[in-house]
Parts: sequence; C-alpha cells; structure tokens
Amino acid sequence: MEYKVMKKKFFKGVQKSLGDDLVAILVYGGSASERIFSGVSDIDFFIILKSIDKLSKPLSEVYGLISEQVLEYLENPLFASILDYDIFLEDQLPNSDGLNGFSAIRALALSSAEVLVGENPLDRKSTRLNSSHTDISR
Repeated sequence: MEYKVMKKKFFKGVQKSLGDDLVAILVYGGSASERIFSGVSDIDFFIILKSIDKLSKPLSEVYGLISEQVLEYLENPLFASILDYDIFLEDQLPNSDGLNGFSAIRALALSSAEVLVGENPLDRKSTRLNSSHTDISR
C-alpha cells in the first residue's frame, strides 16, 4: 500500500513543482510491473526534463525543486528506503542516431516503464528508437 501512496504523492509533487519544465515521469523495475515485495522493493522513478536551453529556469534551480520533493520522503521512515530516482534531460536520451551514451540495459528496462506523466520516449513502439540502427531489444 505504501508503494502506491508514495508513487502518486511523489509524482504529483514533482509535477506541481516543475510545471512546464517536466517532460515525463516514468516508473520502471518491479514497481512498474507490480512485482513488489514490501520492505525490500523500491520505486525507480525516471524524471525527464526539457533540454537545458528550453528550461524556464536554471538547471540548478530545477534540481533544487526536485530535491525538496525528495527530502520530504527521505525524512519519512516509511518512505526513506523506497525512493530511487534518476534525472535526465531530453537530449541525453537515446534517439534515432543511437543510444547517445545511454545504457542499453536501462533503455530496455525503460522501454516498458509505467508512464505517470507525459509520454515514454523509450517505448518500444516509439519511432524514436525503432528507426535507430541500434536494436535495444536484443
């Protein structure tokens, strides 16, 4: 139960804090596929921001807003060990030219992630990766 509560509260808080600078929030791993073991599993959030030149405020300020949300959960013993997150800018993601230095394993895991906000640019059906010469599904 605490997993569903945290997932919803965290993404709503990040979404509210970042507004238009947020592109997407994905959840991947066990919590995305409902394979949760209470007290052992964590929730893996993948936060995608606009490209640095498209952000409405400095990147350090955007990171600060996310940090405020994270601190709320790290201070709560119920949620402290559950939260795991990564932050990427749009232009750091794999694209039609290849993986862009991105881990193929992570790209594969994220291709079936649960979308909480926005769209999944790593979705297997996405033309962004299907047109790539790098096949992440092998």
